[in-house]
Amino acid sequence: MSERRRFLAAAGTGIATLLAGCAGGRGVGGSTATQTDSATDTATAADDTDVSDTARLVADNVGSTAWEFVGESGVAGDGENPPVTLETGTRYVVENRGWSSHPFAFLAADGTSLLTQADGGTFADDADVDWRDDGEEFAFTVTPELADGVDRYVCTVHARMQGDVEAAAGEQTETSTDAPGGGGGGAY
Repeated sequence: MSERRRFLAAAGTGIATLLAGCAGGRGVGGSTATQTDSATDTATAADDTDVSDTARLVADNVGSTAWEFVGESGVAGDGENPPVTLETGTRYVVENRGWSSHPFAFLAADGTSLLTQADGGTFADDADVDWRDDGEEFAFTVTPELADGVDRYVCTVHARMQGDVEAAAGEQTETSTDAPGGGGGGAY
């Protein structure tokens, strides 16, 4: 079994364990939203191309007032609506446990949608960002342009569910739009 498959199997087991421990009405919601990518498209986007770094997070809603995050240490602070630090060159895969009632979005300071589960956003078609969204999980790679523009994250339905985003310089990786998956490639 390849290292990548072992990683994906372990990640799936970890997510299942986290879901099993979920209680208190958090992240509850039916699957009523239309998915922007089919599961088949998502699966075919995962190839053997390596991305320098991949961080996995779980975004969970606290009713309609806040977000909480579980996952990679150092990406999100603790508590409700914590600050999130995104590193340039890193691919983020985020499970949104409340996606059908709480679509996630990254906004610019002027409120422009950069990446969003509601409508994609202005960076959704950027091959280097390689935005993927199957409803329950979304993925993207932070480019220098995205890092320069991102200001905060929000729920597109509940204004109180928002927090600050800081962009940190990471290892710069060269990408090519000729690579499978549009240059971002990798785990999702």
